[in-house]
Amino acid sequence: MDSTRRKLMLGAGASSAIALAIAVGLIKPESAHAIELKAGNFGVNDFDAVMNEIGGLKAQSSAGIDIAIPDIAENGAFVPIEVYSHIPGSESIAILVENNAIPVVAKFEFRNGGVARIATRIKLAESSPVHVVVRANGQYFHASKPVKAVIGGCGDESFTSGMKPKSNS
Repeated sequence: MDSTRRKLMLGAGASSAIALAIAVGLIKPESAHAIELKAGNFGVNDFDAVMNEIGGLKAQSSAGIDIAIPDIAENGAFVPIEVYSHIPGSESIAILVENNAIPVVAKFEFRNGGVARIATRIKLAESSPVHVVVRANGQYFHASKPVKAVIGGCGDESFTSGMKPKSNS
């Protein structure tokens, strides 16, 4: 069986299992909400205003935020990113791309002490620093990584997470 078909079959099986668990009542679906920014107060691409709105300008730099993203994005439309916050009490993770027309790419909220770790794909309009803002215990923390976007290249489907949980010692 080729790898594409295998991935499709695994995805279909996982989707079916989740749908069944929701139907039976084992899992309760949560709703997703867009970030509520006051768009009238600033231009869509005003990065500093958006950073201020989500608490990023008052954030302190932190080594407790791991960002796994390729240094060179061969296809800016689908850039894999994984963020892991080792900061105790992490409540939210926001991902921003400085040179995108709309800087806020995603914001994730965590409840009841959930593990603050996400993996997704983002879009880069052009080469840009990617910023992550974490809210933990009412404080804001920040980390960033520059990513070079290459137009017209082949994507690297072999990207895997390089993150390892930090030991508590």
